Amino acid sequence: MRFNEVIYEEITIISEKTSADELITFLEPLGFDVEKKTSTTVKVVVPAALRTTGVQQIANALPGSTISPDNKKVHYDGATILVKPAEA
Repeated sequence: MRFNEVIYEEITIISEKTSADELITFLEPLGFDVEKKTSTTVKVVVPAALRTTGVQQIANALPGSTISPDNKKVHYDGATILVKPAEA
């Protein structure tokens, strides 16, 4: 009887996306009130009148980031930054 040996390679996928914890350590020194929501999402609370300015400031601080069409979120390297007014 002939036995064929099958070898499987184990592949480990390492995520190099930005985590919520990394975003917090980056955004807090900039003066933002940051709260972790999920492993890749944080919430930044700003005064309601400064929401658009806050979104723009965060996007400018993170090269390669994009702003959502509703001007309420910043997407950066697989992570999301929700910019909420302080009154909400």
